Amino acid sequence: MTNSKSSTKSASRPSSRETSYFEGTLDFKWPSIMSGLNTRSPQEGDKAPIFKDTVFVKILEDGSLHQRKIIQKPLGSAKFLENLLSPFNISYPKVTNVVEDTIINREGKSCWQWSRNLQTTVPTYMGKTEFEWLEISEKASYIGEHSLEGKPTFVYKKMEANSYLGGKLKLLGLPKLMTKNGASRWKARSSGQIETLVQEITNMFPNSKIHVSPLISETNRVA
Repeated sequence: MTNSKSSTKSASRPSSRETSYFEGTLDFKWPSIMSGLNTRSPQEGDKAPIFKDTVFVKILEDGSLHQRKIIQKPLGSAKFLENLLSPFNISYPKVTNVVEDTIINREGKSCWQWSRNLQTTVPTYMGKTEFEWLEISEKASYIGEHSLEGKPTFVYKKMEANSYLGGKLKLLGLPKLMTKNGASRWKARSSGQIETLVQEITNMFPNSKIHVSPLISETNRVA
């Protein structure tokens, strides 16, 4: 985590923020959703995670499982920065490191996930860390139905995109550009994750009748 007092101070007041969410239901029992999340086929090509590492596992007092992972992902969509940074002989970010916390409560049929940028101090781009350029935080919940049938499972995801760029970079409009691009990338990725999850469960239970309710999506809110 960053130890820079100046970085911490500036990071407390984002110069641009966008939030978005969606919610819906999947016509599967909660254990099936958990199986699909755990066995979900990894993406291939330039979108595949570079590596995943579990760094923390703990059983909480209520019996929930708390797990933390560090995931490094490629940032193909950051190429829009190439034309902007190339005159300064500065390369744009190629990868991002994400910390992901997951808490699963089997008795309560609930799963809560929180992923966000790892706040590292290196490398820097024009004197700013990756975190200061763009921070993406996603919180997701998967809540199972306690009826006799045991389905559907309710899904809720919320994203917050922050940029902490100031000075000349802010005057150039870069904070809003970063949060807008981050929000658009999140929407596309989240939709793909739901589709992949449904496909994975379908592969495990080929005779299931699948119904996915229309997702209720909020228009981006800009601050």
